[in-house]
Amino acid sequence: LPFAYVGHSFGGQALGLLPNNAEISRALFVAAQAGYWKLMTSPEREKHWQVEPPAGAKTSQRRTSLANWITDTQQGAGHLLARVGLDGSAAEGFQAMPPRDAPACSAYGQGGSRVLDPVGVGNKALGGDNARMGYLTEPVSSQIEQHLARHGGRFQPLDLVLLLVGGNDVFIQLGDTGLPPGAVDGMRAAGQALAGQVATRIVGQGAQQVVVVTLPDVSATPFALQREQRISGSRDFIRQMVQAYNAALKAGLEGVPGVLLVDAYRSSVDQAAHPSQYGLVDVTTPVCDPSLPSPVVLGLSMLCTSGTLISRTSRSFLG
Repeated sequence: LPFAYVGHSFGGQALGLLPNNAEISRALFVAAQAGYWKLMTSPEREKHWQVEPPAGAKTSQRRTSLANWITDTQQGAGHLLARVGLDGSAAEGFQAMPPRDAPACSAYGQGGSRVLDPVGVGNKALGGDNARMGYLTEPVSSQIEQHLARHGGRFQPLDLVLLLVGGNDVFIQLGDTGLPPGAVDGMRAAGQALAGQVATRIVGQGAQQVVVVTLPDVSATPFALQREQRISGSRDFIRQMVQAYNAALKAGLEGVPGVLLVDAYRSSVDQAAHPSQYGLVDVTTPVCDPSLPSPVVLGLSMLCTSGTLISRTSRSFLG
């Protein structure tokens, strides 16, 4: 049978790191931007975005340098995304980067975004550590409207629309403590909302080729395993949240023409149960250690770099 690969965000970039990638016959990438150095079109390369810290500075300004590259729509990585921007804390070494649009780009994915709610993971409105980066977290519903506004209110018949949404809804609904009584219903409502967006604002506006990926089993991730150690019952509760979301999403898309629903949940369960079949050696340990150099702000995987990997064999870890 053909060996297929589905990668979201960094998961798309990670295909090249897999030791058995020669066995893959086809791949589907969802919002997988390329952080390739040759995309640095400035003749000065990285120096074009680097900010040298002034004398006596308490920060290295590396975060500001990274933000400069990410949001540069002319010579940096910004042209790969439909909209870029940050509203982070200057005290933490981040500068406010007003939103910039790349009209020719149709990759609308934003770190931390949810289905409908504009306040997602890393959004300044949450306060505390979230205010450090100040992610825009414009919801998927707004991202769809951005595309429609740019293209006369319609999708074209040959457009391929890819969606993997809901993970950040899990984190926000779950919170930091306890097992919130309304979290399962909240995830069910998010699944229904996404299905409605697909049916009315995507397919209903002309799209004929839509791929929607269900949420993977978040309860099998290192995040859930660590939370279980602090809060008993977390894994089962997270599983209920994800299953409620996926069930509502599937029911809402039943009979909607032109939609392919990819079952990432079933695949992730199999990966956790049979890791060796997928080239994995560890499915319980977080691949990034925030105590290492280039610390991971907020503990987010979005800011995991080669400097935060726990070992050289980290490419064989689940997450």
